[in-house]
Amino acid sequence: MKNTTQIVQPEPSENTTRQNAPGKAQGGVIGHWLYGGSTIVFLVIAWYLAARFEMINRTLMPSPSEVWYAFVELSGNGELVEHVNASMYRIIAGLILGFVTAVPMGLLIARNRWVKAFLEPLIEIIRPIPALAFLPLAILWFGIGEPSKLFIMWFGTFFVIIVSVIEGVYNFDVVYIKVAKNLNASERQIFYRVLLPGILPFILEGNRQAVATAFRVVVSAEMIAAQTGLGFLIMNSAIFYQTDRVIVGIIVLAVLGMLCDRFLIILTRKVFLKYKAEPGEIAV
Repeated sequence: MKNTTQIVQPEPSENTTRQNAPGKAQGGVIGHWLYGGSTIVFLVIAWYLAARFEMINRTLMPSPSEVWYAFVELSGNGELVEHVNASMYRIIAGLILGFVTAVPMGLLIARNRWVKAFLEPLIEIIRPIPALAFLPLAILWFGIGEPSKLFIMWFGTFFVIIVSVIEGVYNFDVVYIKVAKNLNASERQIFYRVLLPGILPFILEGNRQAVATAFRVVVSAEMIAAQTGLGFLIMNSAIFYQTDRVIVGIIVLAVLGMLCDRFLIILTRKVFLKYKAEPGEIAV
């Protein structure tokens, strides 16, 4: 009688799943940040030495100490906080508007071939157009106030998110939906318990790209049509050759963008760990 041996693949441990999660840096996190921090320290030292020995024009490129004093001054009189609040309000509002409109429409396009045939060509035509190209029209339509800037923010984030949603649905394994139907799951249960958890990492990754787009768009819009915001601070300071304030605005933008990006990376990793091992698991 012939003996057969069944080889059973071991279940992946939680540590293994964590190592394979997106956004997880290979190697120690502390080492990763030390290497990145050393680069920044090196650039600041080089910047200081260039300014100290007058290798650069101090009017066009002030020293790190002058930038620090400008930061303290802007923070002390509340001007920097006002500009940060204005920019972050526009970024967050634009992301919310883009999310609540792009996600339902993306799901509808991906799951309904008639809607796809009707809307997808239009989206593909408009999507490559830069958001700022619509700024003159937005000002004519909505005026110089906040609605025009929020429209531009929505336009810049909407297409990034909707593409990620559609891509997530297209990459979702339909086997899970078939299994759910065999278990007599309703359409509502299939959507909330199977499809949505499966495409959530794609949506969050799309949001991460949308945040980067939102930062670029808000600065450009504020440089052209705003009286507050970091973009206005940078442009207005450049007009009066206040390059120390310009650099403060740029650095604050970089820090805010990095913090938002890190938050979304952590959120995406947690969602990935929750659904990666059991994609499409349902409870009926």
